[in-house]
Amino acid sequence: MGNALGGSWRGVLAAAGVAALVFVVIVGLAGTGRLGDLKYWSFPGHPYPPTGYYINPFNSGDKGDLVNSVDAAQVKADLVTDGTTELRALESGSADLLSQSDNSRSLEREKQQVLANAAQGLRERFSNAIESSSVGFLADPNDPTGIRWCVNERGTSVVTMIRAGDGSVVSQQHFRFDGKFWLVRVNGRYLIADAQVTTQP
Repeated sequence: MGNALGGSWRGVLAAAGVAALVFVVIVGLAGTGRLGDLKYWSFPGHPYPPTGYYINPFNSGDKGDLVNSVDAAQVKADLVTDGTTELRALESGSADLLSQSDNSRSLEREKQQVLANAAQGLRERFSNAIESSSVGFLADPNDPTGIRWCVNERGTSVVTMIRAGDGSVVSQQHFRFDGKFWLVRVNGRYLIADAQVTTQP
């Protein structure tokens, strides 16, 4: 009986200690104006971020800026398809393919590249290895109010310039890249609207 009572009192004291600690934390947050941060805490019954969302990787300082995982997966999948189509256009010299993958500034830029290669009798073949990829919201510097979805890819690439006439290799370049690709939804899928890619040997 003594053990049972002792155990009960220990439980009461432990609960009181936890309650006191919670009270101190709440008072402390209220005093610093950060009481609203509680909604970003993850605890049993209140996971954060909520299931199916993650914090925007391009704005990690704002825990309230959330990305829907399903939407992000579609954006990333469409970028992979778009990128494959771009590479086919560059290797085949067919600028018409680019309307299936690109839009806006990206479409014009990629068309100019294909046409410039054709004028020199060249084709471009890319071999890319993606090392990391993140998807979220980031304003396009060329269209800060209209384009939000962005995919940041880092990795390595090998670009081989080929002579269109006989398929001989003209040159080959190896480099690392860090690219941001902005996408817009067109007829139910996402197309590349703009890009910023930096490279280094």
